[in-house]
Amino acid sequence: MLQYSVLLARLTTCVRKNMGKALFAFFWLAILETLILSFAITPLVLTVHSSNDGLLLVSLLVSIAGIVTGVAFIMVLYYGYQILVARMVRDNYVTLGYLFYGFKKHRPLVFRTALVYAVGLLLIFIMCHVLMLVLHEKFSDVCSALSSVQLLWAEIGLFTFVAVICYVRFMFVWLCLYDSGGSCTVFESYKRSWMLLKGHILHAVGFVLYSGGRYLLMAAVLFVSSFLVAGILIQHTSLLFIFRLAYITSWYSATVRMFMSIPVYYDALMTTLTGSSEQLELEEVKTEE
Repeated sequence: MLQYSVLLARLTTCVRKNMGKALFAFFWLAILETLILSFAITPLVLTVHSSNDGLLLVSLLVSIAGIVTGVAFIMVLYYGYQILVARMVRDNYVTLGYLFYGFKKHRPLVFRTALVYAVGLLLIFIMCHVLMLVLHEKFSDVCSALSSVQLLWAEIGLFTFVAVICYVRFMFVWLCLYDSGGSCTVFESYKRSWMLLKGHILHAVGFVLYSGGRYLLMAAVLFVSSFLVAGILIQHTSLLFIFRLAYITSWYSATVRMFMSIPVYYDALMTTLTGSSEQLELEEVKTEE
């Protein structure tokens, strides 16, 4: 089993050297993600406010296609960011341009892989929405006591939880794709990630969360506190600004550290598996002799 202390030592070294650059790249990633999502949901907004019922189904399908495409483009950017931090961990040359790596190298393969992500997220969202409708029907008394905002947050929370559970086994997909040099298919990338994490999933997830450290804990506390003291924050604009700034800073720092922890764990796991494979081959040769 991989030792957290060894993994954390490598992560700490990378963070000290590259945290500023990684945060800057993540800041631009967040801006681009917001812009893409804004364009992607525009057809849906227009459909909701449209009075033409005859074209409702067509407009809805176009809206869904736009959202899936937008999410796929965002996933391509996340691929670039994962490669960017992986190169930092491996002490390779890095520029901000690696954020767009997926649009330059093996473009069709990367986009198909991203499209699988996007379609999967859409299916999870539909499943969670249907489940919320069923729960609302069965527990109407409880749900009627909640505001629309609270119900929305409940659905977002459910969607996030299910998405993480479904995709956690595929956290190495981008690294598998990158290290293969584009030689593996979409299915092979997902399969490799699944197989690599077999027997290591809880340990890997634990390390990723542990890497977030106090920043992740602080972000969680601030997020929960924002609901508890919402009335006070609304009345004091300056306090609300400081609260949001502290939350964003903590969340960004935790997210970047967790992104860096993925290639740290991946490289260590690959080294361990390669060493075990070479040792097994050596023992087989000795046995044959």
